Amino acid sequence: MKKIYCFIGLACIICLGFQTSHALQPGVQELFSKVDTARRIQKIKITVLDLASSKPLDSVQVTLGKESKYTVKGIVVFENNEDSVIVLSKPGYRRMGKKVLTPSLVVRMVNTERVEGYAVSSALLKASNDAFSPSAVVVTGEELRNISVLSLIDGLKFYLPSLLVSKSNNQGDNPNSIPGLSLSGTGNFPFWANTAGNNKDNTSSGLLTTPSVSDYIASNTIANSTPVILLDGIQVSLQTILDIDVNRVKSVTILKDALAMASYGMRGATGVIAIKTNKPSGKLEISFREQAQIASANISSFTPLTAKQKLEVEKNSGLFNGALAPVYQNRYNQAYANDVNTDWLSIPLRNALSTKHTLALSAGNDDMAYGLTGSYNNVNGTIKGTFRKNLDLGAYFGGHFGEFSFSNQFSYLGTDAANSPYGTFDLYAKMNPYWQVNDQYTGKFQKIVEYNALGNGNLTYVNPAYNSTLSTTDAMKYSRYSNLTNLNWLLGRGFQLDGMIGISKQSDELNHFLPPNHTAFASITAENLFTRGLYNYTSNSFFDVQGGLRLQYEQNFDKHYLFASIGQNLSQTSSESEAVSVSGFATDRLVDIALGNSYNIAKPVSGKIVTRYVSTFGNVGYSYNGRYQIDISGAMDYYSGLNQAANFGAVGVSWYINKEKFLKSVSWIDLLKIKGSLGISGNQNFLSYLNRTTYNYYTNQQYIPTGSSMGTIGIGLGAYLTGMANNQLQSPETFKQDLGLEASLLHNQLTFSLNVYKQISYRMILPVSSVASTGYQNFSFYDNYGEIENNGFELLAKATVYKSLHHNLKINVIANALRTTNKINAAGPYLNDVNNYNDFAVPQTTIQPKYVVGQPVYGIWAVPSLGIDAQSGQEIFLKKDGTSTTIWDAKDKVYAGSLVPTWVGALGTEINFKQFSFGAYFNYQYGAKAYNQTMADIENATVDYNLDARLFNSGRWSPGMPNAAYKGLFVSPTYATTRLVENENKLQCSSLTLGYMLPKTFSQRINAKNIGVKVMVNNAFEIGGADMQRGINYPFQRNYTFILNANF
Repeated sequence: MKKIYCFIGLACIICLGFQTSHALQPGVQELFSKVDTARRIQKIKITVLDLASSKPLDSVQVTLGKESKYTVKGIVVFENNEDSVIVLSKPGYRRMGKKVLTPSLVVRMVNTERVEGYAVSSALLKASNDAFSPSAVVVTGEELRNISVLSLIDGLKFYLPSLLVSKSNNQGDNPNSIPGLSLSGTGNFPFWANTAGNNKDNTSSGLLTTPSVSDYIASNTIANSTPVILLDGIQVSLQTILDIDVNRVKSVTILKDALAMASYGMRGATGVIAIKTNKPSGKLEISFREQAQIASANISSFTPLTAKQKLEVEKNSGLFNGALAPVYQNRYNQAYANDVNTDWLSIPLRNALSTKHTLALSAGNDDMAYGLTGSYNNVNGTIKGTFRKNLDLGAYFGGHFGEFSFSNQFSYLGTDAANSPYGTFDLYAKMNPYWQVNDQYTGKFQKIVEYNALGNGNLTYVNPAYNSTLSTTDAMKYSRYSNLTNLNWLLGRGFQLDGMIGISKQSDELNHFLPPNHTAFASITAENLFTRGLYNYTSNSFFDVQGGLRLQYEQNFDKHYLFASIGQNLSQTSSESEAVSVSGFATDRLVDIALGNSYNIAKPVSGKIVTRYVSTFGNVGYSYNGRYQIDISGAMDYYSGLNQAANFGAVGVSWYINKEKFLKSVSWIDLLKIKGSLGISGNQNFLSYLNRTTYNYYTNQQYIPTGSSMGTIGIGLGAYLTGMANNQLQSPETFKQDLGLEASLLHNQLTFSLNVYKQISYRMILPVSSVASTGYQNFSFYDNYGEIENNGFELLAKATVYKSLHHNLKINVIANALRTTNKINAAGPYLNDVNNYNDFAVPQTTIQPKYVVGQPVYGIWAVPSLGIDAQSGQEIFLKKDGTSTTIWDAKDKVYAGSLVPTWVGALGTEINFKQFSFGAYFNYQYGAKAYNQTMADIENATVDYNLDARLFNSGRWSPGMPNAAYKGLFVSPTYATTRLVENENKLQCSSLTLGYMLPKTFSQRINAKNIGVKVMVNNAFEIGGADMQRGINYPFQRNYTFILNANF
């Protein structure tokens, strides 16, 4: 890390030298100070227009000599001024100078946002007239960092409730896990349900063994509701976005209406998240940001039994009589005589300290800008040994020559990550507290915590913490290099030509090693001694080329405004993966895959997938008098996964009611707009070669003709079919219609928007089932069928409830809400087969998904419970025919609630007082259901391991107890039942922040523009939800962050 800072520091000195030498060049500033005393014009009229649209620009600062004025309706007038050079500046436009030679001068300024190429949208550029951008939510980087400096996604979900973020209850806040994302509902069936062969292995389903985390094609195929994610106009994977430095983000634009989705063609159905990073300002600036974070595990949902409580349960079970009595007596002595009561939950946990260091340099002038950025983020998880280290470096160079501008951005992203050698958290939750973690003689972790020699065998229990003393490895690392070049040419007369090419290359490596002395091999017998130890190695790579060209036109004609664009995007991805699994290692210390003695699987596996995509897009928009607008967009796409073109289109209209005559006199209405759109977009999140017949070889046998003189050298290999091509496959489509209202009132002190939508996803690509008699069961075939409907509305509001310039006090309130529902309109035979498999071929002690027409995609399916019989303690179930029984039958399952909440949203307040700032931000959900797996596990538990203290719940059955909520212990197995379905309504305090900006007098002493400090608490608390364990394999955590930032 020191080398990185030395490099950036050296670059800073060099840039400072260039900056100084440029400033000292003769004539550089002469244009802005020269006075033409020979020519004095009494009155000068300056008209300032946007270069692309010829629209008059307001609030442009025009400086003539020592006099400065601002344009009104694009015009400014100077009188009796002897200077002859004007300087024009406006945020978002290039600063420029012009010599005045006539009494009337027209100046055209260049919008810098327009020459950033594909940064926001490959098809729709935000025109100077706001009516002709699709309905979008824009969140600034600073707003995101007010919520979280740890995760861009956590910040986004506060401002946009339609961005549904789901964290696995198993993975919790593991820094190496990825959350699930979707925009405005569910548009596809889960990957494992819509892909043939997922019950077997990835080779059957058609995926690479372990594709690169940079492979957005593969990641979006698996998480097939994930929106398209663009980083400065280039599509990337969700993991890439999670790993980049949040401080680099300038803004995030979310596009999810029909108009925007259609313009993205086959990629648009799941919505678009477009991220724009900071660019150098063209001035000499240095900024750094130091961040320290302490994370503590939130294990309040875990309530394990104490040693004495567990012994009482064991005694009452009656299982430790007879031959097992010595086992119980030994445990009793440990708890009562030796006072052993081990807190196993604390063994793998720590208060984790993480740090982030960010440094940025920018330099240049009005014509050219360049900069360097560097960030090192060392994230440590709350389970010991878990970490993720990210190194994010970037270099930017850009400028313009007249009407031509360019930029080139190179970046490197490297990650080194590991999961804990301690193993998963649930291993410790079930350890009995009367077991000791350390050997009483050595004081180190012992491998065997209990050993009992019984007549019919041995009873051995192992210590999961012992594995941390070995060379246990579960690590991943990757290096990503990318380069993005943007070219822009303002052709004049309203035309602009943009071009872009992006190239990225990433290499990943995964190493997973279990030493031979690992507890996973504790039960291996002597005759299998040399099978102990396991090494899984995976190497993969991803190469991606994306390019595009776009021509756009924008012009004002009196009351008429016209905007049009046409262009083409091209991309090609190549993903390769190789994996090998070796077993049989001699010692724990020899950690090399070459030292294993046999393959753990039949042979190494490898794969390569290449995809190609071409999209031709267009957009035309017209506005009359700034009141009525209509916009049409469309795309024609070719994708290597299909044999035919796919066409998409949409139309949108809007009406600015506040500009009508009957409302012009209403001063408290700043904006009142009605908008709507409808259109069709596509979905690319399916396996990319289903239009091709695929096969594999019998490499363990060859064909040798009888009597051949070739000996054992065969002349051919046998092959077997793995997938049958469907040449008629069509792109899945989504029809969406939305109607919205936007308003800004009371001089923009209250803003809100309401958007109602209906979305139908149909013609999905799903496997086709074949009966055994056809002989078509050993390979896959896919076709178009299935339909899912989403309905809902979203409300966003922000208000300034108090503002005092005198006291420098401002209080803002933010609130938003989303109501969403979904249902399956059409399924098919394959999904029926999936349902049958989930009902009869997998364990029923946990809930299993089903896909039934008329019901949501993510639902809870369980057998209706009529309660627990007071005398026998058996559960009584309701059958489909209306009768009751004590026999559980999967055929009686019913829909018992949705795992997805009906309502989600956020509430927050921001207070700024002088140099202090405070923010409190909350997320809520309502209408979701949860299956209390914790209670189910208690009812299905044995006495071998520890139990949760919820077993003492007052509602647990005892003989003769009426209306019991829970079954007694060790009575009978508990399968999916509506009795354990609970409400999952909850309120979470996502973030609390307190900041302070140091006085400028102090900052100026060290030549700083500003210095600020901030403290932040994330996941401060949570209220409500089902009473069950959370963070099963990895705990959720509470984060405390201190931030220091300075700009020079």
